Amino acid sequence: MRGRGFTLIELLVVIAIIGILAGIVLASLNSARAKARDAERVSEAQAVQTALEAYANDHNGNYPYPAGRSGQWNSAIGGCGHGAFGYGASGYIPGLVPNYIATLPEDPNTTSGGGGRCDQYESNGTDYKFLDAGQVETLPSSYSLIDTGAEATSIGGISLSEHTPGAAAW
Repeated sequence: MRGRGFTLIELLVVIAIIGILAGIVLASLNSARAKARDAERVSEAQAVQTALEAYANDHNGNYPYPAGRSGQWNSAIGGCGHGAFGYGASGYIPGLVPNYIATLPEDPNTTSGGGGRCDQYESNGTDYKFLDAGQVETLPSSYSLIDTGAEATSIGGISLSEHTPGAAAW
């Protein structure tokens, strides 16, 4: 006569099925998190563009110009090799915080000390280029904000970019 419990094989099969389903769910969650981080990167790049345009409207069409740094990139992280200035009010785009944007963006992927992100800004006063040169995780390279220019390539990947027409070749 057979008992009312489950056999060892039945229990192992159920545990294996639960493990497989859990693995699928976790993989889907990681993909969703990467898409959310990319959406945040795009939103931040557009917020910086809006702040730069508002600044220019208040300053006779001139964009923030880092004094004494003509032709040089201002960076948020020193690892980029372009001079670090930090985030927030003392950040890499002078004059934007707090009147035009609450704070300069930081990478949403904080698992590796900023996710390797290197926000950069360059301006000659009449044109500007802003690069969010972190690792774009899910966006297709045909996306309108993707920049594969020389600066983005030298950092090691594709970047999100906002710029005026005169700065497109920088």
